Amino acid sequence: GSESPERVAELFKTNFASLAHRSAPTPAVPPVIGKAPEEPRFHEHTMPVMQSRLCMGWRFETDKPLEYAPGVVFNTLFGGSSGSKLFLNVREKLSLCYSVDSEIDRRAALMFASAGVEDEDTQVCMEEIIAQLEACAKKEISEQELDNAKACIINALELTADSPGSLESYYTTKAWWGESMRLPSEAIPEVEAVTVDDVARIASMARLDTVFVLHGEVEE
Repeated sequence: GSESPERVAELFKTNFASLAHRSAPTPAVPPVIGKAPEEPRFHEHTMPVMQSRLCMGWRFETDKPLEYAPGVVFNTLFGGSSGSKLFLNVREKLSLCYSVDSEIDRRAALMFASAGVEDEDTQVCMEEIIAQLEACAKKEISEQELDNAKACIINALELTADSPGSLESYYTTKAWWGESMRLPSEAIPEVEAVTVDDVARIASMARLDTVFVLHGEVEE
């Protein structure tokens, strides 16, 4: 608003002075990182719905949380944006699904991909998602793909500062995970420094853990 930072700080001090002060920060929640089975697990279920759903989960071969910048750049490039390999190849180029995306849980070293598909395309869609992950691991990544992924993340970091809700979520997560309470903008140089080798390294750590298919079955 139009108030000066000094006035806002004064109001905070006055109104929150009576609250109990914690001299020590809340302890970070320790990560729980599991290991993928030797062979992926497959589960399926059928429901009377129009569209089938393919869900895949990977565990990364590590005993600690994934590094921030390489992890988020990899996921954005793989399936976390409209310029990702999954979106441009599996959905747009090959038309194997209605929707597809991926998300990563750095803390637990997990990744998930999901796609809305025609039931007869489930198997080939799964195979193509795996192929795109293998392409990342083999460094089959163009500079344009890498630059687009970085730009997407940097834009999100810059927008975080414009929203009190986003800032609250950002710093709560940092405190919860025991990570540095730096400004969102301070992560930008790390993102800019990520290389194709970094992305390939993260991709090569992924091990398929579980596949779940919800088969759609239209009632006659």
